[in-house]
Amino acid sequence: MDRPRGESGKYISKEEAENISEQDLPKLVHKSSTMTGALKKLKDASEEKTLDEPLLDIKVNNPLSRLYKLLNQLKKKQTTTITFRLGIPLIALPVLITAFAGLFFGLGKVTTQPKEKIVEVEKEPDFVNVSKAGLLKIMVGDAESTYYLIMPSGEAIKLNIPSSFNVSNYDGKRILATGKYYTKDQLIVVDSISGLEVLPLRPSPIPTQIPTPTPSEIVN
Repeated sequence: MDRPRGESGKYISKEEAENISEQDLPKLVHKSSTMTGALKKLKDASEEKTLDEPLLDIKVNNPLSRLYKLLNQLKKKQTTTITFRLGIPLIALPVLITAFAGLFFGLGKVTTQPKEKIVEVEKEPDFVNVSKAGLLKIMVGDAESTYYLIMPSGEAIKLNIPSSFNVSNYDGKRILATGKYYTKDQLIVVDSISGLEVLPLRPSPIPTQIPTPTPSEIVN
């Protein structure tokens, strides 16, 4: 059996041949030597691996891995020096100093908003108590009658008269209506009503005395 030879052409032992890696195979095998045993198996495996390699190999690297490595390098360095250069004309320098001074002085001040004065607006009452004199006008309808108080100015105010009040005798006459006057609705809710020119239904007779004739009037 042929013994394997190394790069210099010298024979190598069986143990050395078995421990040779695939990368060191071209260096340790002499051109004139014949591979046997472990070296031959290693060479055959290398050739088969080469034949099995793909014709086109595409690799897509993760971009986050580069960022992660960069961050690790920055952490290891711990200190980073950043230098800025700012050119300011001498003419603009006082303006900038004044602006920055006003900014820093303003940060220390505590500003409070003035308290808003709340003005309470008195709500107008829904009604006022009134007593109004005028001419009563009754509008008779199918379901119910409607009552109006005609003022001397010609204004017509609607009256809400309770059903317990009998005002049929006041139609077309002057009355005094007392109650709650709702200005928004132009309505008087009547509490009491009285006539100002009511005449009796039947005139009462006025007693008259017949004069007694004197004796002289009888003689004549």
